[in-house]
Amino acid sequence: MKNLKGTSMRTEMHNLDGQGEQEVTVYDMPANSDYWLAVTDVVCPKCKKGKVLWAEAGHVPGYRICNNNQCGQHFLAKGSTQHPTLVEFPDRVGFW
Repeated sequence: MKNLKGTSMRTEMHNLDGQGEQEVTVYDMPANSDYWLAVTDVVCPKCKKGKVLWAEAGHVPGYRICNNNQCGQHFLAKGSTQHPTLVEFPDRVGFW
């Protein structure tokens, strides 16, 4: 797992579920020359214990879930190679 050095967080308004905008937490992840490596198999920025895993299953590009059973936070990978982010789904927790 990569460490959390360079990770910061803020809140923004996003419409993640088509039900209207709501305030969500956005984690700025450390840049990597490969965007997907910056947002996959990294230490969970919320619990700092689990690993954020790929969980798209062919349905939602960028969907990620923390594998720590006490956390299980769901995220959506956003941003760019220079500024990768993980956007927290506020009402979704639980590992699959």
